[in-house]
Parts: sequence; C-alpha cells; structure tokens
Amino acid sequence: MQNSEAATSENSVESDWQRVEYLEELAQWLYYHELPLQDCIDLLHWAVDITLSLRIQLPSWLEPPKTEGAQRHYSVSFILIL
Repeated sequence: MQNSEAATSENSVESDWQRVEYLEELAQWLYYHELPLQDCIDLLHWAVDITLSLRIQLPSWLEPPKTEGAQRHYSVSFILIL
C-alpha cells in the first residue's frame, strides 16, 4: 500500500508542477497579446501559491546536519522574482 501511496503522491507533485508551468505560459501569452495585466498577475500569484504549497525535496547539501541530543533549527529562504 505504501508504494501506491508514494506513486500517487509523486504523480500529484508532478501534476502540480505541470499546472504551475501551464499557468506561467498562459500568463506570458496573455501579456504578449496585451490582455489585462491584472489577469497575468493573478495567474502568476496562483502559480506561486501552488509552488509554495509543494513540499520540495532539498538537495543533500542543504539538509541540516544530523546531530545527537540538541536539535538545531534551520530555515531556507527562497526569493521569487515576478
């Protein structure tokens, strides 16, 4: 059962990334064809919201070191430029 849940979760993440790409492309198309700028911005905000809701797998070099005893708290900040 765990394998099917993992596969479903992975497919969901992939479909979310695909949705983000479609929203970005649509916003770009609307902007290129000089349609209302607010519509473009709304689509990009939606794409950002989806991106922020995803649980992104961090590369190993960004993972906090494993320590015994005291726990350390790390945060990683991402800057999105629109």
